[in-house]
Amino acid sequence: MSKIWYLLKVQLLQFFGINKAIHEKNPKQKRKWIAILIGVIIGIVYLFVVSFTYSNILASVFEKVDKMELLLTLMMAVSSFTTLVLTMYKANGILFGFKDYDLLMALPMKTSLVVASRVLLLNILNGAISIIIMVPACIVYAMKVVPDITFYMLFIITLFFIPLVPIVVATCIGSVVMMISARFKYANLLNLVITFTLLVLLIGGLMNIGTGIGDITSNISVGFVEKVYDIYPLTKMYSEVIRQNNFLYFISFIGISIVSFLLYITIIGVKFKSINTNLMTKRRNGRFQMTKQTQSSPFIALYRKELKRYFTTSIYVLNTGIGIVFYTVLTFGLLFIETDKITEMIKISQVSTDLNKLLPLVVSIFIVMTCTTMSSISLEGKNLWILQSSPIPVPIICFSKIAVNLTITIPAIFVNNILILLVFQMSFIESIMLFVLPISYALYIAFMGIVVNLRFPNFDWMNEVTVVKQSVASLIAIIAGLISVIIPFAIIMTVTNINQTLFLVCCCLVLLILCMFMYGYMKKKGELIFKNS
Repeated sequence: MSKIWYLLKVQLLQFFGINKAIHEKNPKQKRKWIAILIGVIIGIVYLFVVSFTYSNILASVFEKVDKMELLLTLMMAVSSFTTLVLTMYKANGILFGFKDYDLLMALPMKTSLVVASRVLLLNILNGAISIIIMVPACIVYAMKVVPDITFYMLFIITLFFIPLVPIVVATCIGSVVMMISARFKYANLLNLVITFTLLVLLIGGLMNIGTGIGDITSNISVGFVEKVYDIYPLTKMYSEVIRQNNFLYFISFIGISIVSFLLYITIIGVKFKSINTNLMTKRRNGRFQMTKQTQSSPFIALYRKELKRYFTTSIYVLNTGIGIVFYTVLTFGLLFIETDKITEMIKISQVSTDLNKLLPLVVSIFIVMTCTTMSSISLEGKNLWILQSSPIPVPIICFSKIAVNLTITIPAIFVNNILILLVFQMSFIESIMLFVLPISYALYIAFMGIVVNLRFPNFDWMNEVTVVKQSVASLIAIIAGLISVIIPFAIIMTVTNINQTLFLVCCCLVLLILCMFMYGYMKKKGELIFKNS
């Protein structure tokens, strides 16, 4: 056990950059770490407030029918589902194909202990999600029900076990995907296709039962509760623990979590080396034949390199391409749903009325989720010196990364929005805005990602997940992107008698002006920051 703890401790210190922050001597870098810490604390507090608000709204509904225990049951199901989805595409990067694999496997310890430490690392990462979702819900529940001390004891203990089974299920799926794809030449591509397909099927299946969840605010039924229990039986067990302080269910809940964890590390421990070896083996592409050599401009050469890098890094594609995938799937799904049914599905009357005018903003949400530039400079890692020593201006390097982002978003906007026009009857101006606003957001998020990554680079990563998902640059770019869409959306929804088309045109102008400022920053300050990194 002590070996797992030491291994986990080292991985945590390295994963979050804690060691580097503690031992940093440079005052400028220290101030930067303090600013990051403050930003993280503010972000966590904000998420707690949002979670508390949602829990309070749900509690007011459950209180009317005297079923308050459903609040914690529902939030436990939400926490488990979030863990399941997030872990499915974390498996490649944290459990398999991680950069310090050789270092860990050279240590004198069993493979199963390494697997256990990696799964526990996932459990800690997802435990933060459970805390953010469950603790505010518990506070609301305690305010409404005033339970005894036994409830708090059971709640705290079960809190740390809630993500364990979803993690085991998700990593099992990820392991099977890895075992299948590792046998093929294009392992990364196959891995991406299978993972995206599974995610779409999983979320599509949950959306299919969304009608039941939608009824929760108006008509809580036993059928809905049974549906949640059928989807994830541990929620029923958890409900009994919370509702009756039932120790038999409590022990069963903890026992199932621990047994599933032990079984997983034992089974995967056998295949762990072979999967990672297959994933990290560079395959020969047959006999090499010298062909005609072509010469390209620096921009084209960098663009091709960046594009190849993007599609050969599965965690990079999974994290930044999920928005475009869902955007495309939902758009194709619209072709099979009648417009009247779509407006019926949207319960908010104002949204139903102004749906055509709000569509550009709805599409833009998926666009701002697709930011490849937020970690593109950090991903250069120890190879950054090659770009720094090359006689290529920094703006050209940055534009090649921006071009990759636009290559993914712009074609998707044109193809999907043409399909949307086939479904919705829109005026000429509305149709134009359906293209212009998302394209403006595509430019904005691409420039935003570069600027943020120039300001907060991380070249000392050991795992690509660190810069793609956990870096400060990624966090800022995602939040800035979402806020830039939420603000105009909130203005349209709250301000009456507003000319929505004119307002959206103004939004485009603001975004383009911001792009010009970010271009200026990239040109003037970017070169200095890039050379000194």
